[in-house]
Amino acid sequence: MQVNQVPAYVKWLRWLTPTFYTFNALWINEFFGLDHSKYGYLYDCPFNDIHDTRCKEYTGAFIMDSTGLLNNGIWKQIAVLCLIVVITHGSAFLVLHFKRAKQHVQQVERPSGKELLIPDSSGPFALSNQSATLSLQEYSLQLRKRSLTWRGWTETKCPIVGPVSSSFRPGGLNVIMGASGSGKTSLLATLASKLSSSFRCRWNIAGRIAYGGARIGMQTPRSLVSYVPQDDQNLLPALTVRETLYFAAELELAKSTTPAQRAARVRSIITRFGLDDCADTLVGNALRRGISGGEKRRLSIACKLLTLPQVVILDEPTSGLDTYMASSIMEFLHGLSVEGCTIILSIHQPTSAMWSLFSTCLLLTQNGLPAFSGEVSEMLPYFSQAGYDCPINMNPADFFIDIATPRFVGSESSRVEGKRVEDLTSRWAEYQSKHPSINQRIGLSDNSLDNNLALQKPYVQCSFISATPILFHRASLNMLRSPLSLLARLIQCPGVGIIWTLFAAPLKKDYYSVQTRMGFIQQYAPLAFIGMLQNIATFPIERDLFYHEFSERLYGPAAFLAQYTALELPMEIISAIIFALLVAYAAQLGPTATEFGVCFLNALCVLNSGESLSMISAIIFSNLGLAVNLTSALLGIFTALGGTMSLEPPRILQWFNHLSPIKYAISNVSYYCLRGLVLDCTDEQRKADGSCPIQRGEEILGLYNLSTERPWVDLLAGVLLMVGLRLVVFVILKLKVSR
Repeated sequence: MQVNQVPAYVKWLRWLTPTFYTFNALWINEFFGLDHSKYGYLYDCPFNDIHDTRCKEYTGAFIMDSTGLLNNGIWKQIAVLCLIVVITHGSAFLVLHFKRAKQHVQQVERPSGKELLIPDSSGPFALSNQSATLSLQEYSLQLRKRSLTWRGWTETKCPIVGPVSSSFRPGGLNVIMGASGSGKTSLLATLASKLSSSFRCRWNIAGRIAYGGARIGMQTPRSLVSYVPQDDQNLLPALTVRETLYFAAELELAKSTTPAQRAARVRSIITRFGLDDCADTLVGNALRRGISGGEKRRLSIACKLLTLPQVVILDEPTSGLDTYMASSIMEFLHGLSVEGCTIILSIHQPTSAMWSLFSTCLLLTQNGLPAFSGEVSEMLPYFSQAGYDCPINMNPADFFIDIATPRFVGSESSRVEGKRVEDLTSRWAEYQSKHPSINQRIGLSDNSLDNNLALQKPYVQCSFISATPILFHRASLNMLRSPLSLLARLIQCPGVGIIWTLFAAPLKKDYYSVQTRMGFIQQYAPLAFIGMLQNIATFPIERDLFYHEFSERLYGPAAFLAQYTALELPMEIISAIIFALLVAYAAQLGPTATEFGVCFLNALCVLNSGESLSMISAIIFSNLGLAVNLTSALLGIFTALGGTMSLEPPRILQWFNHLSPIKYAISNVSYYCLRGLVLDCTDEQRKADGSCPIQRGEEILGLYNLSTERPWVDLLAGVLLMVGLRLVVFVILKLKVSR
């Protein structure tokens, strides 16, 4: 936007902007150079005489005058830029030096002991009475990694766990212990069918699994097992405890229960889990005050018990909790196990009080092999016979983890420690082979679970028609209770329109306004970046929640994408309407109904397409920073190829540009808002023959290669590209979760 076209009430802001001095210096260097002659450089004038008046419009001085930039030497601009650098860095130093950091301390009232009580199971919520033992026989997990070298693809096999033979029974807590890296999480994830392979990494599972003596496949039935991950990130912070359970029940039980039954089960489970006092409290997060960490853990577990599973698998359920909260969670889980649920959990550093609650223990060494598997009451005698006596005042759990973990201090120490761990695993393998009673407890029948109907409950995934309104309702509540997120979605696009209207309104109709009008139209490009920013504020959180719920087989990618689009599109339409009103009428770019419609439609297409491109990157790459950088780079290329900056790019880039929403937007808005435009000029702007350099809008279109005989083609292409990109999002998402 040219300086001489900017209204006086905002024109003064240029003196505060470093980009003004940078741009000014670059223009002086381009059209005058360091010599700084009166006329500047002479460009392709047919008369080839810089003093000829007919060559006036071909001189660097004429071009500089048309922009309104300063023509006072390049070194002055550089000096001002250096001064700005000194001022900004000095200001930052002063702010950091004198500003005192504030510490925010939040007081949390420790819950009373009554919350640890577990009411008797009754009413709509009661744990399954079909409890049985989950057994593993020679079960092992291996990761196969493929890597590309100069010789081609090579494969590396990494043993993660096993072979392991163990049994997990109801009536007590079954724990898996071991140091970090021993494979606890991987073992639990594979038991719950949560591990997914990719092109470069594939999981190999060997051995057998049985439930109640009946063999089951490596993919455990959804109705048999529920899995509670290590963190509570899958809880939406702006929903209450009751709403969280309500939506979980709607998604998991819609096909098998009536609305009244689901409501009764939610009420019962709230009471059962001691969540009555916080039932109508928001879950909260780091930025929003909500329920306590222990209550979040119980809420996560409650969501998984809505389907009354026979086996509950928990990964580090006490992670991130203080000792009091961790003990309360373990006592709570012990109460559930006593009532018939098979509880399997991993734990890193249990306290002595927790140790008394455990029934069976699988102790893994750092290489994933078992050092013990059996009753907790048998561990001390077993290790004592092996020569490892637990000190009287030491926590048994800490002792067992210590002896199963090598401490790498030095080369000789490493060898000794490694031999000790190797001796533990070989001793346990020998012990198992000599004690048939252990193998009998782990023994499997040849019956398949497929033929054992008593162990199965029908589970039907929520259909697209059923899941979409539930997901939309949940996402709407979460967004409406996050006003900053909602405001950010609604204000960014209109905000850009307001700023540019302040600097351009009303657009003039002289020769100097040509550059300003095209620069103003070029501002459709940042709308794609706004779409990207709106997306990264919300999509990664919802994406991760979808991944988790899809792994639970609650609904498919079509329902997720439909609810996301249904929630996003109305806000984009509102933003695009406000932006188009400002551009078309306030700035006078095209003050007719047709031109307003074109401005609105193209703003919507660019905004939505930018969000779709960001979604594609966020699905392909889990790392948000990498996804943002790649999307920004792509949109930067599209901006340069938009039609006003690079008029004749290489042919390969011209073909690539057909995938750019910015190209179609600039082409459409330019054509409909410039056709029929009549321009005038001042005396100083006229050519030697007295005519204006550019007199009609059609000449501008020809100058920028934007003329077309079929303007509707680009309009249709922009809409089809917007729809097509969203379909690409669906395809990539479906491929991602179907691996």
